[in-house]
Amino acid sequence: IFMSENFRSDRSVIDFSNAVFDTVWKAAGDSMDYRDEDRLVCGREDTPQGIKPEIILIENGRQNDPEGPDKDEDPSAEPDEAEYVAMRIEELIRTGAKDDGTPILPGDIAILTRNSKDFSVRFEDALARRGIKTQNRERRQFFENPEILLMLCLLSAIDNPRQDIPLLGVMVSPVFGFTLDEVISIRNASGSGSLYDSVLGFLDGTVSGRDEGEAAANIARKAERLVSDLERYRVMAQGTPSDKLIFRLYRDCGIISLLQTGADGRTYESRRTNLLALHEYARNFESGGYRGLYSFISYINGLISTDTKVSSPESGEAGDDSVKIMTIHSSKGLEFPVCFVVGCGRRFIDSDLRSPIVFEQEMGIAINLRIKGHFAKKRTAAHMAVSAKLHDKAREEELRILYVAFTRARERLFVTACVRSAEKTSDRALLSRRTFGRHTVMNQNTYIDIVLGSLERFSLETGIPVSSVCRISEGASGTLSALPESVSDTTGTEADPVKTSEVKKMLKKRLDFEYPFRKTAGIPAKVSVSRLYPEILDRDDRAFEFGADGSYEIPALSAMPQFAGGESGLAAEAGTSTHVFMQFCDFGNLGEHGVDSELRRLLDNGFITGEMANLVRKDEIEKFVSSGLFSEIAAAKRIWREQKFTVFLDASMFSADPEIRSERLLVQGVIDCFFISDDGMLTLVDYKTDRLTSYELAHPEAAVRKLIERHSMQLEYYGTALEKIMGKYPDRVFIFSLCLGDAVEVPRPNRQAEN
Repeated sequence: IFMSENFRSDRSVIDFSNAVFDTVWKAAGDSMDYRDEDRLVCGREDTPQGIKPEIILIENGRQNDPEGPDKDEDPSAEPDEAEYVAMRIEELIRTGAKDDGTPILPGDIAILTRNSKDFSVRFEDALARRGIKTQNRERRQFFENPEILLMLCLLSAIDNPRQDIPLLGVMVSPVFGFTLDEVISIRNASGSGSLYDSVLGFLDGTVSGRDEGEAAANIARKAERLVSDLERYRVMAQGTPSDKLIFRLYRDCGIISLLQTGADGRTYESRRTNLLALHEYARNFESGGYRGLYSFISYINGLISTDTKVSSPESGEAGDDSVKIMTIHSSKGLEFPVCFVVGCGRRFIDSDLRSPIVFEQEMGIAINLRIKGHFAKKRTAAHMAVSAKLHDKAREEELRILYVAFTRARERLFVTACVRSAEKTSDRALLSRRTFGRHTVMNQNTYIDIVLGSLERFSLETGIPVSSVCRISEGASGTLSALPESVSDTTGTEADPVKTSEVKKMLKKRLDFEYPFRKTAGIPAKVSVSRLYPEILDRDDRAFEFGADGSYEIPALSAMPQFAGGESGLAAEAGTSTHVFMQFCDFGNLGEHGVDSELRRLLDNGFITGEMANLVRKDEIEKFVSSGLFSEIAAAKRIWREQKFTVFLDASMFSADPEIRSERLLVQGVIDCFFISDDGMLTLVDYKTDRLTSYELAHPEAAVRKLIERHSMQLEYYGTALEKIMGKYPDRVFIFSLCLGDAVEVPRPNRQAEN
């Protein structure tokens, strides 16, 4: 007997499983080790054909919501999926029959989920609202049930009434019946102390501002009962085992009778079972001798804080007359006449792959590296390789789990998925079938994408259909509405040439699409003014680099080597040191006490290092001090130095392309100096440490031409920025060449007449 021989499932279930996994496992490659002889075959000759499985895509009716997330899978619609499954189960129990003609009972039905306790509880609650019993192996933990939470609050309040949260839970419960407005009234009467102190103060009438009248009297009656009961049970707890105290509370307060069916649809019997289980836990706790209420509460709090799993006894006592809810892992080795594989629209969880440290048994450990000087991390090639291996292994495991789910069904199989748009999901499957290989399978993010992709491909060859695709209309839970035939009908023996042509047109339109604002998208977010030049935006290569703050910078050219006539490294450092001196020096001290005095001050105050101080060209600084421009600066009405700016400049200054000229470019920079003289003239000054040749030093007019040609555009950008800052373009623009020892006036550009 080969493991591939199936003696339990109908032919329809076997054919469906083969249709999916013949395609998927072959596409997944050698790692799945799947061969033709591994196909499922009917082990019994009398195996009935059975009813074909169904795939149901459930929309929430908000797929066109512009506020919604840009994903087909919509977790907000999962309650709709639970309602739909409950509705189908109710219909099967009412009118359905098994192969042998006997009616389908709740015990014949199983709901299989991939994981998530909270997800399975939704199906349990939806079935409970229809009066259908369930056995949920994945249900909420025992201490999360409302009736148990109430008892824990009551026990905690008896032990120590000055715990506000347990006391509040008891007050607003059916036991004492306070409304939230009444609790607020009590609390407002005393703004300090615990909630219990506020209750006592309200009763004593010692708190100013206490309300009078019928409402206040009603609150007082409830408060008197609260204080009296808590005090009485606290005295009782001092010598009574916790289990006997709990039983006394059940009897005196009518806890069990108060907790009728709630909004979650759970029955009185299930709540009673849980309350009796709590009493049993307390009895076992006290079995070794008296331990008391405080010890029991501490024990329970310890279980809760350590997340110790204590299942509700109700989940295991429903017997065979109940719908089974379990994970696919838990269903291994089991079989059911009817299976619902739910949550197939949920995305696979890949968060572990984004961890900064990943491990794979064969490849080892890989980490991300921190970028020096920043808070960000950079993914390494090793991390990407290990993550890719882990990703593929996780997908292969998901395929195995899905195979287990499909082969649990004997007669009927339903596959449900909650999606934002069934049409988009079907279209995606239609496209994936054209290139259904390992890459496609490994990059599917949901079970439904895997199933539909494989079935779309396989149904054209075998006629196996996706027999039903429907939605639950928003606001009308349980109402089915048909989707377009292009989504719901995938039965056929050959591809529809009309549909194929439409797909080709759609693909051509999408692949040939050109973004209409492509040139605009190439404009950098921010550029340093020192990097700008007139044709910068017309460059085809767009050789910008991201700076640390996300701005673009153009890679600077490497310095020319000294043997080629370029500036030596030491000379460049000397120029930088001199410019730093000009940046931080005090003009007043510089003019009065000289360069050496100011240099010592900058060194003592940490503005420059000792190495930089030795490199400062003091002779050039002395030329600047003795210049006429320095005298003007010293006599100016107001001076601005090292003025940082970030302004928008018209892109027309940097491009001749009409598509770009209407845009704006964010430019940042630092202006060395500008000042306003007594006559109101605005003067812009930029220090330059450029080295000049001996010829240029001997012929100043050549040096002037060189400096103006090299720096006039940059100073025009500075001038435009200064115009936005000061409200007018500079009246004069100077380059002070420290090498030349003189100021060079830069001609103002031809500008339109000013207002």
